[in-house]
Amino acid sequence: MSPTVVFSALGVVCALTCASACASAPPAPVPVSDGRYVMGTVLEVELVADEPALARRGLEQAFAEATALDGLLSRFEPASEVSRLNDGAGGEPIAVDPRVREILVRAQRGAAATDGAFDVTVGPVVDAWIRAAELDRPPDERERDRAIARVGASRIRIAEDGRVALEPGMSIDLGGLAKGFALDRIAADLRRAGISSGFLSFGQSSVQALGQPPGAPAWRLLLRAPAGGFAGTLALRDRALSVSSSLE
Repeated sequence: MSPTVVFSALGVVCALTCASACASAPPAPVPVSDGRYVMGTVLEVELVADEPALARRGLEQAFAEATALDGLLSRFEPASEVSRLNDGAGGEPIAVDPRVREILVRAQRGAAATDGAFDVTVGPVVDAWIRAAELDRPPDERERDRAIARVGASRIRIAEDGRVALEPGMSIDLGGLAKGFALDRIAADLRRAGISSGFLSFGQSSVQALGQPPGAPAWRLLLRAPAGGFAGTLALRDRALSVSSSLE
């Protein structure tokens, strides 16, 4: 066999070997992303999966859960369960969705852990400042005292049967908790669906990192500095982060 023939034969063997290896190699992970307006801001989701169809189903699942929670937890949605609780403050206990009960239990734990610095029953204080802004003046001492007297997460009555009641004048505002709660639930749903890599950002103030992106040890965020510009980078892997919008 001449050298030329030997070279050609080896080339065919190499080509067939490569084709066989490529055919047996797992497909490269495919990133799929989308963003939609929900909970008063934009939820941006990027998911990575071997099957694009799985990632797309994950996207739809994420936005569906966020929309459902918005319909339950927003105090600005008249038909939400939080609005029903606020409107019924001082009345009989109301049966609520298990997710509403869960977030209120977490809220009470957060209030106890922070000695009341974090309190979702701050609604009367928020309302007092909204009215003051409309009048272009801060609330006076009497208005502040009246609002603060209605605050206290420990006074949310949560029964074992899932019903919830507020004392007269109380009002719940979940603005400091709802987005993070939604991201926790969405991340858990995605993992159960078989998606272990992704990044979720709720208005850039609450983020959730699932696993790691392809070819990197963690998801990297560029951090803004309070005075402008950028303060550096942060790496997240299977972690969540929430910041004040004024310090993001």
